[in-house]
This record gives sequence, structure tokens and C-alpha cells, in this order.
Amino acid sequence: MPRLRRLTIPLLALVLAAAGAAAADPSLIAFRLKDQHDRLHTDARYRGAPLLVLWGDRKGADVMRAWAPALADSFAAEIAGYRLRLVQVAHGKGAPFFVKGKIKGSFRDPDTGPVLMDWDGVFAAAYAPEEDRVNAWLFDRDATLVATWRGAPGDSLPPADLLAAARNLAR
Repeated sequence: MPRLRRLTIPLLALVLAAAGAAAADPSLIAFRLKDQHDRLHTDARYRGAPLLVLWGDRKGADVMRAWAPALADSFAAEIAGYRLRLVQVAHGKGAPFFVKGKIKGSFRDPDTGPVLMDWDGVFAAAYAPEEDRVNAWLFDRDATLVATWRGAPGDSLPPADLLAAARNLAR
């Protein structure tokens, strides 16, 4: 019995460490999501250049709507030159089918780029965002997560350190 215990504890520690490493993987996840215009987007489209992802649930989407135009304006040259990519992700997991059209329709502004409709919550499962806030994730050219931010309801502009970090990666 003592021998079994000596093997079980290290094995359990190894399994837990591996599970923690998988949950904390700082890479861009593989995804296939449609945007507000029903165009399919995959992770492959967003690799090779720094990527700034804005994620919002029902309450966070209000802040996302404020941040997206400010970021699109601030990084217009970088986005046009493919030195930075900006994408918004609307968390819609649990939304009833009859409100999905209304949710998509609330993101029709063409100037801020695509808004991916995450009906299954794949981004939330991968990055554990804070609910009721906009969450921003900055990935480098190798699709490695390098920084995160959270905006509170009522925040009309993205934080200056987010702008500086994205500008630094876009060089």
C-alpha cells in the first residue's frame, strides 16, 4: 500500500500540472466563427501580425462599442498596412435563438471591422474573461498572448498602456 501511495501522489501532481498548463496556454486559440454579416473567420486569418482582440458580453459590449472606433482611428495606418489586426468578439453563449438577429444587428458599424459572434463561448472558455466588462487581449506576431486589459462599464476610451503596447508591437 505505501508503494501505491508513493506512485499516486507524484502521478496526480503531474496530471494536475499538465491540466493547469493546458488551461493557461497563452496562444491564440483555433476558432471558426461568423461575423455580424455571416462571413466566416478563422484563426488563420489573424496570425502573422499582432492581434488585438476585444471581447464583450452583454454589458461589456457597450464598452467594446466605445473602444473599437477609438482603436480603429488610433491605428488606422497600422491596420491598413496589416501591421496590426483588430477584431471584436461578441460573447453570445446562452442567448436564445430569437434574439441572435438583434444581437448581430447591434454591431452593424462597418468602420470598426468585423465582430465575431461567439455563440458557443469558445473565447470565454479559453481566456476566462471578466464578465460585464470589455476584455482586451493583445497577441504578438507568433500568436502568443502578451498582455490583457479590462475596461469597466462607462470607460469610453481604451487605456493608454494598451495603446502603447499595441503600437510597440505594430512597429
